[in-house]
Amino acid sequence: MGSLPQRRPQRRVQLLRLTSRGRVLNTPEPPNALGHEERSCIAWHISSFSPNAGGNCVEAGPLADGTERVAVRHSHHPDAEIIIYTRPEWEAFLNGVRNGEFNFFAE
Repeated sequence: MGSLPQRRPQRRVQLLRLTSRGRVLNTPEPPNALGHEERSCIAWHISSFSPNAGGNCVEAGPLADGTERVAVRHSHHPDAEIIIYTRPEWEAFLNGVRNGEFNFFAE
């Protein structure tokens, strides 16, 4: 007799979101999870100020799905998780950078 195929446990990610009732929502996948095909269509950009030929920097690129979302990843770990921002979120971040709000190590 053959053995039954083993079921892989479904990975569950607990997400804390603010809702009108303040509940904790559980979802089987992160809301920003991208498949291999979607990841391969991102035109990644890296800062010209990045040392080590871009090996230790943040990369960002627009998603090719027409949603005007921006994906961000660490260049040293390109297959690791990607964070996705909406256009308003990304623009707010860039405005903060331009205004010096993220100069944590400035003297």
